Amino acid sequence: MTMTTRYKHANTEWMDSSFGLGIHWTSKSAAAQGNGPTLDHRSAVNNFNVRNFTEQLRRANAKHCIFTLTHEEHFLPMPHALLDAIYPGHTTERDLAGELAESLHDAGIRVIFYYNHSCNGMKNQWKEAVGYSEGNLDLFAARICMIVEMISRRYGKLVDGWWFDSCYSVDDRGIHHCATSELGDWRFPWEALSEAAKIGNPGAAVTFNSGVDCLYMYTHHQDYYAGEITELNVSVDGPFYKFDGLHAHRWIPADTMAWVHCQPDSPFAAPRFETAEFKNFIEKHLARKAMVTLNVEIDQTGQLNPATLKQIQAMKLTTYR
Repeated sequence: MTMTTRYKHANTEWMDSSFGLGIHWTSKSAAAQGNGPTLDHRSAVNNFNVRNFTEQLRRANAKHCIFTLTHEEHFLPMPHALLDAIYPGHTTERDLAGELAESLHDAGIRVIFYYNHSCNGMKNQWKEAVGYSEGNLDLFAARICMIVEMISRRYGKLVDGWWFDSCYSVDDRGIHHCATSELGDWRFPWEALSEAAKIGNPGAAVTFNSGVDCLYMYTHHQDYYAGEITELNVSVDGPFYKFDGLHAHRWIPADTMAWVHCQPDSPFAAPRFETAEFKNFIEKHLARKAMVTLNVEIDQTGQLNPATLKQIQAMKLTTYR
């Protein structure tokens, strides 16, 4: 991969006052109470109703969607030859990610792919397969970059942005970190990952998450602030942009603090915030041209939390485009 010497920031004007939904639909997702049995991941992918999913976002007036490609177990809802070679059995024949991206774009909704290298937390077979737990960190990083590059090439301009999580477990700088492999002086090649993510669409916006309420910049090769928060105490007063050149963004769970609906046959969580207070928080940030994303609970069937959708509609947000 040829590295550029100077980073050109993506045009993030489309993020100005953009209101959207974040979706943690993963291999751990379970069917909610009354929505039938919980299936294996491949069956769940095959049964996912893309049209219904898109319609739910459209009714919420979402202008963008952050959709989780892979999380704890490193399953991908798409064909992927390299992942098949590294970790067989963790891809699908159905290209759900591509179908979702096309459907959302047709509905005028921008697409941001969430990607997690899946090497944080407890020991698992993926960490061994990719080289992280063995301490083969250069090989690990190269494989992650190649996996992302293949996804970027596959979907091209259907991908408007990337949101990379768990940076703190592969880079021990910053406020928060939880590396479980000895890193020493080794540094993850963030610039190479940013370039890999932009192979298919040089205009895609990239961010690297340093943790909840954490402000740390691993590299200047990114375009917007990850913005993961959990409470409404983040003020718009004072310095709104922590880092020069990064577009402001806030991503907050609107209902479950678990982010993923992972308990089979369990009810959806109640909305976390009172409607008027939540609306005021959102509109203050949108008025400052920040992008705001609400993480909305989704079950394995693709059903978004009805109570949260009802609250979003009741807010009648007025400052987003």
